[in-house]
Amino acid sequence: MLRNRMFRFTVPLPFVLHLSAVVVGLLFVAEWMIRRKKWWMRCQCPSFLKRFCPLPKGTKEEVEGLDEHAWDRLSVCLFWTAAAYVLLPALHGLLIGGM
Repeated sequence: MLRNRMFRFTVPLPFVLHLSAVVVGLLFVAEWMIRRKKWWMRCQCPSFLKRFCPLPKGTKEEVEGLDEHAWDRLSVCLFWTAAAYVLLPALHGLLIGGM
């Protein structure tokens, strides 16, 4: 009864596993882009979202000239974002399974 009121839908396990695999794959792609094509990683968000975007802003030359500390900070941000994407469905499944 409580489970039906709290969670109106359930997330199937294959969906969670596929989502996790895609997120981890995107992390590898992002790390490759940081090492090889840094200017691909610049922010291209609309103006109202630029404030929230963790990607570096600026022209191609400005982004290429950033020091390693800026790229490490971006890697950490991407890692924690991916962890949240993987953790939230897993936590949802844990709560549904425990009730």
